[in-house]
Amino acid sequence: MFKNYLTIAMRNLLKYRGYSLINILGLAIGMACCILILLWVQDEISYDRFHTNRNEIYRVLQNIHLDQDVTWAITQGPLGPNLKSDFPEIVDFTRTTDRGFRLVYGEQRFDERVGFADPSLFDVFDFSLVKGDPQQALAGPRSIVISESMATKYFGNEDPMGKIVTADDTYEFTVTGVLKDIPHNSHMQFDFIIPFVFGLELNYTVDRWNNSQFTTYVLLEQGVSGDQAAAKIARYLDAKPTLEEGTILRLQPLTEVHLYSDHEFDRYGRGDIQYVYVFSIAATFVLLIACMNFMNLTTARSARRALEVGLRKVVGAQRRDIILQFFGESIFLTFIALVCAVVMVELLIPQFNDLAGKEMTLIASGNYLLLAGICGIALLTGILSASYPALLLSSYQPIKVLMGKSQGGRSGSLFRRILVVTQFAISLVLIIGAITIYRQIEFMQQV
Repeated sequence: MFKNYLTIAMRNLLKYRGYSLINILGLAIGMACCILILLWVQDEISYDRFHTNRNEIYRVLQNIHLDQDVTWAITQGPLGPNLKSDFPEIVDFTRTTDRGFRLVYGEQRFDERVGFADPSLFDVFDFSLVKGDPQQALAGPRSIVISESMATKYFGNEDPMGKIVTADDTYEFTVTGVLKDIPHNSHMQFDFIIPFVFGLELNYTVDRWNNSQFTTYVLLEQGVSGDQAAAKIARYLDAKPTLEEGTILRLQPLTEVHLYSDHEFDRYGRGDIQYVYVFSIAATFVLLIACMNFMNLTTARSARRALEVGLRKVVGAQRRDIILQFFGESIFLTFIALVCAVVMVELLIPQFNDLAGKEMTLIASGNYLLLAGICGIALLTGILSASYPALLLSSYQPIKVLMGKSQGGRSGSLFRRILVVTQFAISLVLIIGAITIYRQIEFMQQV
């Protein structure tokens, strides 16, 4: 039976080449758009999830009452070490900040953004060194860790270990480690890291409570929830000589930093969960439009296949067999469209990455879960697209069909009109939404 259904599907595909091309291309374009959007969504929600201790790492926030309640993503310099010493639930901490320097090595001279961090950075986070000892790399006050890409930029084929880099023609740093380039889906991005204590030489308030200037992360003991720890440290600053009164400390899970960080003084680039929701809905709408287009074309051709259905029923085919046949044909066409969609995505993804500022891949990523999800989308698309045509055509009565009497004319025509109107309505919503978002981004860039 399956072989028979496949043979008929191939015959119809070749017999009606124009219709098949339009149908497959329509589905392929819709699925390609959906896949690209889902790649972006997956990338956004993947931020900071590569860390082994991601469920135990939290960023410390301050709720401060000034003229109004605000949340700061920065804290006082001594906060991290004091939290670790006073609360056994906090097993480690690390603090970060950054500053611009002009770095010089030989003839190489560039303005760079340099990060400051405690040596415990490599204990809390899964940032790895390709050269150097992570336990000693930031131990000296004048040590510097550089990324692989910066090592190539400054030193070429030379071994950077032990080389001296000068900052602002004043401070000399010795290269003590080469950092594996940080994945793009990390909210923290460092090309250079120097010891946090070097801030003392720059008169930073590293050891004082009277200024919030640094980002503090804490690592909780396994089994301790963020809510439990946050409840204990909430009023910790009441007994400290800070400038702000009534400050409440909060803990933000690491995996929420990128998408849930509408805070003051957040020095790292961030996304927005609202965009994830909006684009997920847009992907669903695009796929729905493609399905509706398929259903409309198939329903419009139902009269041509009515005789086939009638003859099949006469020779003993049940309604279930007819439904399975049309679902099979639809899924067959959908998977052809999926192959075309994947080819389109592979061709378009470099330009899409440039537009979105990402480094996404599809086939080369080895993301089997995503690929399985895409196949699931294709299967769902085939089932949804064939649902109405299959139920409509399988309901035809063979006697009336063979006598030349049309069936489902009014209902089929009305259904197609509803599909067309719905397609246009969804398309207008997407166009208006795209124009609105574009103008908002353009406005923010000009302000």
